[in-house]
Amino acid sequence: MPEPKRFWPRPGRTCRAPEHLWTGVGYNGAPFAEWAEEKGGWTVEVVRKAEDGSFQVLPRRWVVERTFAWLYKCRRLRSDFERLIESVVGFIHAAMLRLVVRRLALLNEHS
Repeated sequence: MPEPKRFWPRPGRTCRAPEHLWTGVGYNGAPFAEWAEEKGGWTVEVVRKAEDGSFQVLPRRWVVERTFAWLYKCRRLRSDFERLIESVVGFIHAAMLRLVVRRLALLNEHS
């Protein structure tokens, strides 16, 4: 049986950590930027909507909207049933894991 393709780094190698954060206008203050620099060494860029109010596809803003749409497909995350934030985080991790596993399965089918 052939060895499966590796999707994760080999032992002893690490994935690159994020270096830059794109945020909405809710996070445009100096306290958030200072926190991000102190906590992870991240730089912060605020992605703003068009000033004239017209619709424009913004290169980084749609990534967040798309991610929320994927999470919204999981019925358990549509309403706030959980009492503990740890439970919500666990369900978000499970939802994203589900997404990644499905993509890997599709990738495996087409290779």
